[in-house]
Amino acid sequence: MGEQGFALDDLGWYFGHKYRDFTFPTGRKLTVSLKLNTPQGVVFQWLKLHKPFEPLPDINTLSSFSLEKYKRANRKVLSVKRKTSSSNSLPRLSDINLELLNEKCEEIISKTKLAVESQPGVRLFGSPGGYTPLWFWSNRLWYQSGIDTWTNEEWWLQIASRRWEQDKNQIAAVALLKNGRMEPKKELLQRMREFEVWESEAFEDLLLWVLENEVPWPFDTHDDLPVFSMTLGDIPPPIARKNVMLLRESMHKFRNSADGREKQNYLMRAFDCAAELNAKSASVWMKPEEITELHESCIDWASEENDSLSLMSGSPLLTAANFAWPEILEKLSVNRAFLEAHLDSDLAFYSIGSLALRLSSIKPCELAVRFVDRAMNGEFEATLEKVVARVSGTTDLTIRDSLRIGFKHSRKMDEFAAAIAWTRCRDKLPL
Repeated sequence: MGEQGFALDDLGWYFGHKYRDFTFPTGRKLTVSLKLNTPQGVVFQWLKLHKPFEPLPDINTLSSFSLEKYKRANRKVLSVKRKTSSSNSLPRLSDINLELLNEKCEEIISKTKLAVESQPGVRLFGSPGGYTPLWFWSNRLWYQSGIDTWTNEEWWLQIASRRWEQDKNQIAAVALLKNGRMEPKKELLQRMREFEVWESEAFEDLLLWVLENEVPWPFDTHDDLPVFSMTLGDIPPPIARKNVMLLRESMHKFRNSADGREKQNYLMRAFDCAAELNAKSASVWMKPEEITELHESCIDWASEENDSLSLMSGSPLLTAANFAWPEILEKLSVNRAFLEAHLDSDLAFYSIGSLALRLSSIKPCELAVRFVDRAMNGEFEATLEKVVARVSGTTDLTIRDSLRIGFKHSRKMDEFAAAIAWTRCRDKLPL
């Protein structure tokens, strides 16, 4: 790289002429790569992947490489490429009007709760295919009983009771049963006895787990297990065992793959599985060294990953939340690539609130507050038209209108996510 005029900024091992154009992996990633390949082979694969210049040297040239023969890269501070639009920047905490932000978030939560109280079975945020209220109760990312203050279990039980009385909704039954309210139990078991085997379309997955010991037929012997939510408590052994096996397989392939893109895919699959576990279940089903390897891989991802798609994945953040690894937040806050992945994409604008929610589920933090403010104060209308034009790929007004409506629904849900994240941070941080 030095021979081609590139400078080295070794704070993260970036190469470039003026900006940080390429990064060379260090730390655990490099250690693993060197176990599978020669130093020359590692460099050759990196050059093939990034193509920083042409023509590239072949492996034989690299094998005969001599430090004395070639020019070293000069060390200098390289700048980070940034877009000039102010809409793509993350506000500093000191620049945020916290009082106004609190008012906005409180209003969103208040309006949402009023809509639910008025109609417990409503599809929220104006979408015909949107989620009904009790889905948010059943999803631990959105509601953590005993921790969150935007609502509480008593409120949810009132909603569940009304919904059960209205239309015998099974998620409402799950919420009641989970809290020791047995009113739905007899009727549900009676209906289950009308079936000879488990019919997945007849019964909500969570209902099977909450009545696990009384369901009249086996349901945990299938390859496709019913979906479980940590809202219900400890992760059942079949769920934990399946995810640990898949996690183990993905980590094995991650360790042994020499292809950079494949390694990244295997690591993301491992995080997908880990996001379905937590520290308690992992301590039973995983070896200590396996948990340590997963932890170090999560830290490496937060510190060194620069691929936008990987950085926009929610699984590593959910893994950090479930395993209680708050140090991930500090690594992410200084990883410019992470910030750019979520700020420089118009499409990402519609998930910034959800990002803040994931960050707050790891631990209430200033980074989450900054993303909350970005979600609440972004240039929505201008961004909307750009996204619709690009995603639709057509001038058909019907298709564009449909996309526009869909994005507006997504925007409302994302603002709700941001509002919940704000309440978590407001309650725990000295703001």
